[in-house]
Amino acid sequence: MQYFDESVLRDYGDAPTNKMLDLWHQECLKYIKNDIEVIMADRRQNKQLRHIPGELSSASPAVFDSKLYLVLWLDSVYPLQPLIVTHELGHWILVLRGYKMLVDPARTYGDIVVNLNSMAHHPPLFSLQRSLGHEPQEMIDLKAKNDNDYLNEEKERNSQRWISDALLIADDLINCSENYRRRLNNTLKKRLPNTDRFIRTIMNTLNMDDLHSPEGNLTFCYKLTTKLNLDNWTELDQLSDIIAHFNK
Repeated sequence: MQYFDESVLRDYGDAPTNKMLDLWHQECLKYIKNDIEVIMADRRQNKQLRHIPGELSSASPAVFDSKLYLVLWLDSVYPLQPLIVTHELGHWILVLRGYKMLVDPARTYGDIVVNLNSMAHHPPLFSLQRSLGHEPQEMIDLKAKNDNDYLNEEKERNSQRWISDALLIADDLINCSENYRRRLNNTLKKRLPNTDRFIRTIMNTLNMDDLHSPEGNLTFCYKLTTKLNLDNWTELDQLSDIIAHFNK
């Protein structure tokens, strides 16, 4: 696999990118007593990501030659997009700080799982980016605009997609600017009444203060799985998996 090491990230990134990398290493030493180098690679080199359509970036720990790295699987390695780098890296800093995922054991990375945990983790992630000098609002609003444009052109999808779609749009509604929030709400009422019903459940369960602590964030996720009748979900403790690597 061809990858670029952390020095390339630092050379082509900006000041907030380097601050996020510095914070990553500080938090590694604080929470797992070991350091993990960050590398980046084109996500098309990842067999689980290469065939997913559209723009996509992700991050995951991976072992190469017995050494654990955090790999940023980027949709665009060149030109580098620093805001995407700090977004993906920030997700894993939250993991180090104790933020957990709730998952459906039958579909650990299904759409509902991904959308629910992304929605819950994005508010503290965006706060983290802002604290280090990156402003994600334009990116957030662009996603909300694109989602609204898509919803205006499509019919409501089948009932199996209502919850995953509701979680995706609720993520927009929680974080986007007010004018995009109004547009989305109008579109939902006119075109997606069933999805909108689930969105109302999500928004009525939401307490923004809860999301900014690991304990409150997880409690919110549990409440939401109950409200949405998502049965038998369990915690995925990614931090324990990282620590276990160093305790082999």
